[in-house]
Amino acid sequence: MADFGLYNVPKGAQVFTNDETNKMVTSLFEVPKYAVGISPIGEADRIVNTLRNNPFNKLLALLGKQSEASSQTTRSTTAVDYTRNLLNATLEQNRLLAEILAKDTNPIIDARSLGKGLEPVISEVQNRKQKVREKFGV
Repeated sequence: MADFGLYNVPKGAQVFTNDETNKMVTSLFEVPKYAVGISPIGEADRIVNTLRNNPFNKLLALLGKQSEASSQTTRSTTAVDYTRNLLNATLEQNRLLAEILAKDTNPIIDARSLGKGLEPVISEVQNRKQKVREKFGV
């Protein structure tokens, strides 16, 4: 990009007009305005419908309804118990997976254990190099 001033350009070269140049320069410092949002029309409704039709969310809603109903009546069915148990097991599984993901993955090895593991490999390399030196007089 050239600085401001007059230039000799080859015949037939295309240049921007002053107004076009000013618009480009000022647009560099403008913050975009999202009056109508950044997503296509109806995108929010699509996301809400997807969440509502998610089987896991349906199970959560069912468990919530069953817990409310169980406080009103003592009747319970095998299907409701199975669904509740399945949902609780899924929630517990998700909790455990989150704990595993949050676990520190940096290994902690004390120096003595590290030395015991590395010593045979280092000795092997040193012995090999010594034999080469002796054989070739290096």
